[in-house]
Amino acid sequence: MKELASELKRRNVIRVAIAYAVAGWILMQVAATALPIFEAPQWTVKVVTFLIVLGFISSVSRERTLQALEFAFEERSGSRSVLSMKINPGYDFMRDELRFVALLARLGLSE
Repeated sequence: MKELASELKRRNVIRVAIAYAVAGWILMQVAATALPIFEAPQWTVKVVTFLIVLGFISSVSRERTLQALEFAFEERSGSRSVLSMKINPGYDFMRDELRFVALLARLGLSE
């Protein structure tokens, strides 16, 4: 368990998770305070909370994916799986990430 925690810390996943959790908590507090003022339905606070949780999962997943790709590049830059990043539809959700674009450029796969 300590190995997993140290690996996540080394890869900045914990930092991203903490930053998103703090920002999400602040957004939930603002939503819980401001939405009743505008007479929004009761369910809107639940929807905002649900969207924040989905965003949290997405941000941690993106960070973990980027770290794994960078590690794969360092370990086996000539590997076929690394070279398929440009066309693999599994990476479509990462295409707008600056670090992903930079990694493609390092591989010589930029447009």
